[in-house]
Amino acid sequence: MEPRNGIFLAGFILLVSIREVFKWRTMGNARAVFRLNPLEMGSLFLFTAAGPSLPLLYLFTPWP
Repeated sequence: MEPRNGIFLAGFILLVSIREVFKWRTMGNARAVFRLNPLEMGSLFLFTAAGPSLPLLYLFTPWP
């Protein structure tokens, strides 16, 4: 693995861990209003699924 890929991977792991800590801290907060239509929910699901997979694709394949 190239050194820049190692730095990228370390930053990606840091990003994911910070997001998880924030998610756990805000889990008990109540939402005032929940206004998402099905199109927005589908888009949110697509971006949430693609978010972690694209950096891993960059790291472990020569394609991008």
